[in-house]
Amino acid sequence: MILGIGTDLCDQNRIENLLKKYPKFPQKILSFSEFENFNEIFGENAKSTPNSGENFSKNWIKKVAYLSKRWAAKEAIAKASTLGISGLGLQNITIKNHSKVGHFSQISKEKITDSSQPNFILSSEILDKIRKQFQLPKDALIQANLSISYEENFVLAFVVLSAVLTKIEVKSGKNGAF
Repeated sequence: MILGIGTDLCDQNRIENLLKKYPKFPQKILSFSEFENFNEIFGENAKSTPNSGENFSKNWIKKVAYLSKRWAAKEAIAKASTLGISGLGLQNITIKNHSKVGHFSQISKEKITDSSQPNFILSSEILDKIRKQFQLPKDALIQANLSISYEENFVLAFVVLSAVLTKIEVKSGKNGAF
């Protein structure tokens, strides 16, 4: 059953301006594992700003794109869940592109077969909040499908949040009618 749909259109110029103004911006929006990945990808340049001679380099553009994609995806799932960013917390949401076939989603425990597809990894605390928000049983499996597209200065993220109930409860009224 579909719980919610969320979308976000992110202007990369906005993220670039935030990164210039607040060099610790990545630490504020990335989960621990995303931040480790960010530092691994960008190495010593992870903390650099355009003021350090990197303004239009490929590295700076990639850094802004990395952050913009994650920002848009996190905003989209916050909207789909109806909990908002404050209800979920940016650092509690991880977006991971799986590089090998056969990984399992920590959301649905189902096998991921598309190696380029970005996936959410949500803590059990967030999954419980989503179940509570939609009045789902504790054993309901939560699945979040994410699609990210980008063109020039814009990133678009689209999320379909759904649940699979492991038990179907039928509530009947008088004479067995619903």
